[in-house]
Amino acid sequence: MTRTAPFRVFRTVLFSAVLVVPVSVFGQVSRSGSRYVAASSGAVAAEGEVVRIRKLRGLSAQDKIRTPNYQTDLTGPTKPAKEWVNISVSYDTYPEIIEELTFRFYVLAGKRVAGSPAPAYTFYQANVTYLDIEAGRGHEGSVLLRPPALKLHGDLIALAVEVYHKGEVVGQESDGPRDFAADWWKKVDQPGVTARAGYLLPRSQTPFAFVNPDDYEYARP
Repeated sequence: MTRTAPFRVFRTVLFSAVLVVPVSVFGQVSRSGSRYVAASSGAVAAEGEVVRIRKLRGLSAQDKIRTPNYQTDLTGPTKPAKEWVNISVSYDTYPEIIEELTFRFYVLAGKRVAGSPAPAYTFYQANVTYLDIEAGRGHEGSVLLRPPALKLHGDLIALAVEVYHKGEVVGQESDGPRDFAADWWKKVDQPGVTARAGYLLPRSQTPFAFVNPDDYEYARP
């Protein structure tokens, strides 16, 4: 994945010899490329397979989107549209119908702190449960990081999603630095990492709820 210039600069700071947080806290694993996927990418489902994640997005410049502009009969001044980060997942399902699938999204951000040799890390998390998903390819799930999270807490470093069916993990995928562990989100309970609620929101709780709603399954309120 091509990174934007700010990410490249920040990554250089993160992984300098002085900073050991990503290695000691988030671990190292051996894997192919910068992505690690729970299921194979073939078109045929494995026996008992429920869901297959196709792609996790959110770290590129294209994932930064402006608040949609709705046409209304109200008049008055408007402020410039704010910037959100759309974190989305494409997936396939194989059972004829699935009553519930819960997606747990995890996001790590970091920001340089004046006078400190190490950046401050922020961890965001949000759950979305989709209902009555029919078998098929190209389903979409989405959460959004609200403004002004990037300004306050820094650029995004890593993403992950876990998919739960009947209480069990049936799929997961992550994207981020190559030397992060495949389960890095389980290692964030560490000094220097702050969990912040209320920033990562289900699409249904944002101004994007009515943008192409049929592209998404119905989400439990």
